[in-house]
Amino acid sequence: MGKKLFLTLILFSFIFSACGKTDENSNNDTEKNGVTLEDRTLNLEDIGLSYVIPESWVNNTFLKTYKTDEILAELVYTFVSDENMSKLAIDTETDKTLHKNVCEIIVFKTEYERLNPIKELFDKYENVKEIAVQGDYSYYLLSGYKDLDLSNVSEEGKKRYNRIVDDIYLLEESIETKPFDENAVLNNQNEIDKTITFSSETLDGTKITSLCFADYDVTLLNFGATYATDETETLNELTESLKDYENVQILSAYIDLSPQTDNTEAKKLRENSPFQTIVMDEKLGNWVLRRLQGVPTSILIDTNGKIIGEFIEGAKTADFYKQSILDALDEIENNK
Repeated sequence: MGKKLFLTLILFSFIFSACGKTDENSNNDTEKNGVTLEDRTLNLEDIGLSYVIPESWVNNTFLKTYKTDEILAELVYTFVSDENMSKLAIDTETDKTLHKNVCEIIVFKTEYERLNPIKELFDKYENVKEIAVQGDYSYYLLSGYKDLDLSNVSEEGKKRYNRIVDDIYLLEESIETKPFDENAVLNNQNEIDKTITFSSETLDGTKITSLCFADYDVTLLNFGATYATDETETLNELTESLKDYENVQILSAYIDLSPQTDNTEAKKLRENSPFQTIVMDEKLGNWVLRRLQGVPTSILIDTNGKIIGEFIEGAKTADFYKQSILDALDEIENNK
């Protein structure tokens, strides 16, 4: 079976991407550049797993999570060097060459261990270690990716990658597991993933919540990042072209911004824009972690906060977005 990618995002992006370099040999709870031990603790209640991200991983580290019929969760950590960060795209072959595998954690039913998909995954790594067992499920840490290619990474980037790999042991030492209910998790998550909820603020500090959807038949919410392709001009044009549609709203959200980050660069990008840009809160950030494969990505939302249709992945033209919105309005009208 093919993998279903249900999470791809710069690690920590919606919490503290503005942080600078840290003391990469430290893993204590002292706050450095706004990043505390609590910030670096990842609690994945859905799969009974929690661990602490090493401080050296705060910058340049991505997390991608997959799910297959055989594997409940596959959490893959990758590294992108500073010089390659600006080259990142979405769903392109180039993008794949920029991500360098660091390690991964997988969770699967113990009885599946001898199945080919899991055996093939194990064969990709030098180090395969069982780290825990909870009920019917086993947890493994895989490292030492055999096909690693750092030929397009600078010498400084290679040094940083090696420091990150050296700290895998800190990740392993911090791992804790506990029992979980797989069926309850899947049922709840399916419903949650279809709805957008948040309570945050805009770039100018204005309070905003998901109740804002109630005033419009359709909202286009565009997810971007300060490091990715910027669609400010496109969204400005789209907003202008829809000014006669009082039942339509355009919003944006930067996934690498939070109330704790320095939002100066984002404010410059969105200066004088007619639409609002949301700063990520925990709820919206968690939704992004589970659902987005990359940025820019846009979604259409109805008056109840429910997602309409498929995600729009990659940068599009204003005309494309406008037609998608008009199609959504027609769908809503036809379903009345």
